Amino acid sequence: ASDVYKRQIGEELGYEIVWSNMSFDGLLPALQMKKIDAVIAGMSQTPERQKAVTFSMPYLLFSSDEHYVIVNEESSYVKKEELNGKKIGVQIGTMQEEFAKDLGGLPQLYNSWTGALMDLQQNKIDAVIIADVSGEEYLKTMKGIKKIDVVEENFPGASIALRKGETELAEQINPVSYTHLTLPTTSRV
Repeated sequence: ASDVYKRQIGEELGYEIVWSNMSFDGLLPALQMKKIDAVIAGMSQTPERQKAVTFSMPYLLFSSDEHYVIVNEESSYVKKEELNGKKIGVQIGTMQEEFAKDLGGLPQLYNSWTGALMDLQQNKIDAVIIADVSGEEYLKTMKGIKKIDVVEENFPGASIALRKGETELAEQINPVSYTHLTLPTTSRV
C-alpha cells in the first residue's frame, strides 16, 4: 500500500502511523509480540496466516493471480509438476513457499528474489516461484533464466493484519479499507 493510503487510514481512524522497516517474515511475529499494532504490507489472507492473525477486508486487489515458475534456461523442466522433490527458491515468509510445498518441492528460503534467481542462474536450485509482475521484470533483466509454467493463486487481495481476536478494530478498519480500495496493483506476497 502506498504511504499516502496508510496515512489516510490512520487519519480516518484517529491513529498515528509510524513506519517500521523490517523483513517481511518478521512482520507477524512483531505484531504478535506487540512491537507493532498492524501490518499494511500487501499481505494476502492465506489459511496459515488466518490462524495467527485477524485480517481486515482487502484494501487492495491484484490485477492477476498468477505466479511464475522460473528455471535455468538450460533446464529440461517444462512444467511445474516436474518439481516434486526439487529445490524451489522462494522469499522468506511469502505465499510462494506454500506453492512450492504444494508442488512437492523443497522450499529454499531467501531474503530476496534476486538472491534466489542468482542461485538459479548458477544451478544451485532447480526453480523459483515468484509473482508474475516481479517475474516479468527479472525475466527482462537477468540472463540465463526462463518461465516454464504458472501457479494460480486463490487469495488475490491484500488486507491489514491485526493481532488475533482484534475483530472490533478490523470492523473499524473495514469501511475505511473499502473507501480506499485500489484496483489493480502489482505486488503481493
